[in-house]
Amino acid sequence: MGEKSVKAKIIKKVKGLLAIAKDEANDEECQSAFLLAQKLMIQYHVDQSEVADEMSDSILHRAVTVYKKLFWWEKALAGVISRNFRVKHFYSSKYVNKEDGQRKSCIKFYGLESDMELAKEMFILANDAMMFFYKDFIELYKKEYGTYKIADVKNSYLQGFIFGLNQAFEKQKAQFKQMSNELMILTDIPQVVVEAWEEYSQEMGEISTDLPPIEVVVAFEEGRNQASKTDFTIHRIA
Repeated sequence: MGEKSVKAKIIKKVKGLLAIAKDEANDEECQSAFLLAQKLMIQYHVDQSEVADEMSDSILHRAVTVYKKLFWWEKALAGVISRNFRVKHFYSSKYVNKEDGQRKSCIKFYGLESDMELAKEMFILANDAMMFFYKDFIELYKKEYGTYKIADVKNSYLQGFIFGLNQAFEKQKAQFKQMSNELMILTDIPQVVVEAWEEYSQEMGEISTDLPPIEVVVAFEEGRNQASKTDFTIHRIA
């Protein structure tokens, strides 16, 4: 089979996956289809223009968490994903009980619809993976050291994981840029999103995440090492 024929079949496959991804009837199936489409585009050097008829250029904002008390690691993780997956992020708050002034917040991503789904999926995958591997690590840590300063251990491990994750994504981003500046993922935020964001975010405050101090270096290093060797492109951590 000729190279052109093979690529034509891949493009057809990608378009089919993107069509599935647009069907909101099954959210998990949609996200899996979108991820597979992205992987095929990378593997076979399919440009966005070749499947543009199946892609949406709408600029949207979408929640990636429910309204609740946000943890520092969720905010830090959102920053890593937004820097590496072509979206902006912000926090949305609402009153739970106006009488006592209690508010809850959620994390939202802002960008092109075609980028939004991947960024949201990567946030969920990375958060699930981080919690999964942390639980394994903390059980081993308790057996060896007990429960002394366990909160510091958790903060140090999660901070190491997020640090390692950002390193891994930055490395991937550089590799994909070398392959093709037309690839739609792991590249710079589109200029149209940057310009729209400048207007959309005019009345928003600055986003800042106060990170806890790294008190347990061995936990930080374990988290960093685990993130650097975890494959987030295959399936969600169970």
